[in-house]
Parts: sequence; structure tokens; C-alpha cells
Amino acid sequence: MYLGYDAPNNLAYASGPGFAARGAEGLADFTTGLEATNQDAPNITNIGHRYGAVAVAQADQYGSGSSADSVVLIGAPGPGEGIDHANDFRVGEDNVYVLNTDEDPINAAGIAGIHGSDVTDPSFGATRLDAGEGQHMSYFDPQSDAFGNLVEVITGNAQNATPHQ
Repeated sequence: MYLGYDAPNNLAYASGPGFAARGAEGLADFTTGLEATNQDAPNITNIGHRYGAVAVAQADQYGSGSSADSVVLIGAPGPGEGIDHANDFRVGEDNVYVLNTDEDPINAAGIAGIHGSDVTDPSFGATRLDAGEGQHMSYFDPQSDAFGNLVEVITGNAQNATPHQ
């Protein structure tokens, strides 16, 4: 778990790319280190929630990219600069997942394009998984559909996850 990310503490800071860019650099270096120090090929899933999703998306683009095998954007306001489609991710379009409930107010940021493309739009090309119902923190309730689908991706069983309807 990477906790070296300094998140913005207000909406003014969260509307810009600076915090995400700095967090992306650290995350990319962290996952590269994980891969280098592991004797077996680790399965690395980068997961970002809210503005952290922007940092995770940007880590995929930083330098030679992170060493992640998959990316999960949760309650994401967008992927940030330079990412217009899921196929822009170095992990590959088939390994980009989105968990956003229809009720999450963060969707307004995606629709407005504050942090680039709307990751919930089918034209973005990510695999949108069923996040159930709820607001911005409901994704991490162990009884939620979102949590169950997140577990499937993390454990390498994304084919068993339920798609968004």
C-alpha cells in the first residue's frame, strides 16, 4: 500500500493537476520498486479513490509508467491530463476499471471535464463495474457490490466481476 501521496485539502487545490502529478511520480517509483524487489512476478493493482484516482491514472503515464498490471478508478472525477481514452493507459484498455455509483456527486466533475475525460462514459472505453448504490464512500462497505467487484480485480479474477448496467 502506497501512502506517500499528499492529497489536496480543498476544492481549489483539487481542481488542478499539481497534487496528482506529484503523487503519480511517487506511486510509479513505488510500484517499480515492488516489482524489482519481488522474486516472483507480483500482481499489482493501482487503486485510486476521488482525487487519488487522478494520481493513479497519471502514475500510469509518468516516465516509463508504473509497474501496475491493472488500474481501478473509484469515485473518479477523471483521469487527468493526457488521458482521453482507456487505451491511453499503459496497462492496456482491458485492465482499466471504473467504480462510480450513479448517485456519486463526483460524476459532475467528470461530466464537466475538470480532470479530463468522463471515465463513466462508455466512449472512454474502461470496464465500468457495478458499484451498487450509494454516495462517495459506499464503495468500501464490505457488503457493497463495489467492494465485491474490487476484490475480484485485486485477486486477478476480474472476469468474475459484475459489469455496470
